[in-house]
Amino acid sequence: MNKTLGDIASIMSGCFLSEGADGNLLYLKVRDFTGNYIHQGDLRPSVFSSEKTERFVLKDEDLLFAAKGNANFCYCYKESLGRAVASNAFFVIRVQDRMVLPEYVCCYINQPSILNKVRMQARGTGIQLIGKDALASLPIPIPPMEVQQRICEYDRLCRKETELLEQIVRRRKDISGLQLVNMINLYKYGK
Repeated sequence: MNKTLGDIASIMSGCFLSEGADGNLLYLKVRDFTGNYIHQGDLRPSVFSSEKTERFVLKDEDLLFAAKGNANFCYCYKESLGRAVASNAFFVIRVQDRMVLPEYVCCYINQPSILNKVRMQARGTGIQLIGKDALASLPIPIPPMEVQQRICEYDRLCRKETELLEQIVRRRKDISGLQLVNMINLYKYGK
């Protein structure tokens, strides 16, 4: 079964706020994420909640879609990250259909072919912007719940594998660097 994203979810813009040195809400920006969509640590609350921000506070499993620029991706927010609002570089997608897992929608949107399809509808000459209408009209295939769960688990494992491979590459570089320093010191001191 296919539905559009607009059929199964509400889509709203993030908000523009001025950050401070402290606060009681995280203010999520595109630069807070890595290329494989895993959140970078060391976030600190930098905005205060108010009447203005309260309607923008994220709920568990809200999807953040980076709509500005060329680094488009979707991220499934978890409340365990802390109370947060998304910057206006994001659309906040709140899946309302109980037959669809938000994480599955996130996996689907993050497929390169789907991101390219959405990018084809971007506007702007300098900084590209993917509009709300382009997202709302995106067809979403909806398999049975158990298939959605398997897809999500497979995606989590793939992301974990990527993370581990990146750690291996970093450690190999560290080891190679130490070996080079040792070789230089052996030559330098004639040992």
